[in-house]
Amino acid sequence: MKKQEKAFYAQTPVSVADCPIQVRRIEALRENMFHTEMHWHQELELIYIFSGEVRLVCGLKEAEGKAGDLWVIYPEEAHYLDIRSDYASYGSALIPMDFLRQGWFDIPEGKQFALCVQDDAQVKGLAESLISEADDINPGRSATICGLATQLIACLIRRHLWEESERSAGGRKVQMVMEAISYMEEHYMEEITVDSICAHIGFSKFYFCRTFREITGKTAVEHLNIIRCQKAYQRIAYEKRSIREAAELSGFHNQQYFCKVYKKYSGQLPSRIRKERAS
Repeated sequence: MKKQEKAFYAQTPVSVADCPIQVRRIEALRENMFHTEMHWHQELELIYIFSGEVRLVCGLKEAEGKAGDLWVIYPEEAHYLDIRSDYASYGSALIPMDFLRQGWFDIPEGKQFALCVQDDAQVKGLAESLISEADDINPGRSATICGLATQLIACLIRRHLWEESERSAGGRKVQMVMEAISYMEEHYMEEITVDSICAHIGFSKFYFCRTFREITGKTAVEHLNIIRCQKAYQRIAYEKRSIREAAELSGFHNQQYFCKVYKKYSGQLPSRIRKERAS
């Protein structure tokens, strides 16, 4: 498959400026871990699987997904994806909460969207049409995206609501992990150690390390390195920095070590970034 020969993580540009909903389609290989770090959004996120097998971890909940499945992630819900097959294709739509607060979305009190929607032909068709707009540059794109999102949300309201208690965010453990990740995102350029993270969040090293791995599937050092590699990617691909500059600005102070770590998490050397973007 040609896509598998290219960069592990390839995404289409997000929505145009006049559209409130950001839509993208992502092609992913299992060996690359760039998309697997735990994160969260201010928007409601809809994730639709086109092909492959993908596991979603959302707080303390897990869901196995296959082609045709839709996941609904609420704002501030920490989550990550784990690619189980060699290759997977999925799409994401980020919907601002202001869009959902419009009067015609009458979600009953005490109810929330189900985490996972499976075997629903109408949801499948609407989700596929919505994500397909990521590649469309024709006039009316913004109106089409908003219209499809409205229909999809209405369908979820009618058939796929849970009790609020079924969507527990995971409580104290998840909040601790989110605080640690926020600290890493803010200080990734600095000399960060597990001890400094623990001092900031106020938990013991033993409890923190055990819980962080339990929630994220990675050690804190692995997660920090992925963050730094992502930042380096952005600087090489979009800021046109040299590999050495990108490494230093992303918290790596040894270029050789950076290249080794980058290859570990992306499956390729950083020298391939510009070549693949050019192709």
